[in-house]
Amino acid sequence: MLKVAALILLHLIPLLLASTAFTLITAPLGLAPFNWNYFAYTYADGWGYVYHSQYTLAQVLTYLLAYGSGLVLYPLLTRPRLFGLFAALLCLAGLISFTIELSHWGFEHHLSWIASFPIVLLPIAIWTTIAGVYRTRRSVATKAGPL
Repeated sequence: MLKVAALILLHLIPLLLASTAFTLITAPLGLAPFNWNYFAYTYADGWGYVYHSQYTLAQVLTYLLAYGSGLVLYPLLTRPRLFGLFAALLCLAGLISFTIELSHWGFEHHLSWIASFPIVLLPIAIWTTIAGVYRTRRSVATKAGPL
């Protein structure tokens, strides 16, 4: 059950917060309209312009937390394993792309690659959470034995 809670707290919630640019919190308060970047794949490289990230530092760090934890937790928790490996590969792409995005705060360069697929990871995370809770309950009932 602890691993499932880790998936929710370290992957699912941060992924939803970052992909909505935190409007998941601010929209209900009337501070900003709701926005969800549910799929992003972009690449840019070149010279002669100053690169300006469309992501805030908080978003980039939150994406890194979400994708890093997903990379570790999906293979451990998701069954069938093929779904877990697929989700882990998407998380690896996201982790690499947002690491490149984070590097813009350290030094100037013109490379940008964004690979972010929350719309694909969301159903897998929900499936993994439900299946993990079910497996935990079944395991506890089995250990308790007959009444």
